[in-house]
Amino acid sequence: MAIIKCGGGVTGIRGMLGGNVFSANINGQYARTWTPSHNPKTLSQTVNRMYAGTIPTLWHNLSDGQRTDWNDYGKAHVLTNPLNELYKRNGFQWFFHCCQNLMVVGGTPPTDAPTDPAPATIDCTTADYDDGGLLGHVVLNFTEHAFDGVWLVFLFYPKVSTGAMSCPSNYALLRGDNSPAGTSVNGVIKHNQIWGIAQVGWRGFFRAITMDYFGLRSAPWATSADFAAI
Repeated sequence: MAIIKCGGGVTGIRGMLGGNVFSANINGQYARTWTPSHNPKTLSQTVNRMYAGTIPTLWHNLSDGQRTDWNDYGKAHVLTNPLNELYKRNGFQWFFHCCQNLMVVGGTPPTDAPTDPAPATIDCTTADYDDGGLLGHVVLNFTEHAFDGVWLVFLFYPKVSTGAMSCPSNYALLRGDNSPAGTSVNGVIKHNQIWGIAQVGWRGFFRAITMDYFGLRSAPWATSADFAAI
């Protein structure tokens, strides 16, 4: 589904329309032909659809007061879409969003609407991407956040290095857990399951996101690193 902005004609499109994907980068707006996934029924996709199928029942099981609180939360929070237009989610949309965020990392679906602001962005020190150690390193190192009561969501995407320093999509969740300060999080096993063993010439794009027990996520901390053989 595409978002279309009109004003004396069409001034912007984001999303998929008529078999084309519309987006934008630093050079302006562009369109590309949509291509289906090679395997649209991966285990992670199947699990996510299973979670999504249970959320309407969880919403129905909330009390009237809880649903009212979620709807009030939606009315009070204004978001911005890819065309920089303001919009609001209704209570069920927020509930669905928060439930799925928590379920995919093994968290418990929320019942009460959020009462606190979204958590702050994690402070990582370095990202390691190399073949050191027994299995290799796909590591985020962090020291400045205790993660008291929040989840660490660690996302990663590798591709053949072309000089590009940012990657807007195709991230996979490597690990989500509650981690103490002063430690490292290594997602190498999941990396190897998804993409295979890293090769010289690959660039890894890291994102770390904190998430509270309501399912609200922070803005990501992001960086990239070229694979190194050591």
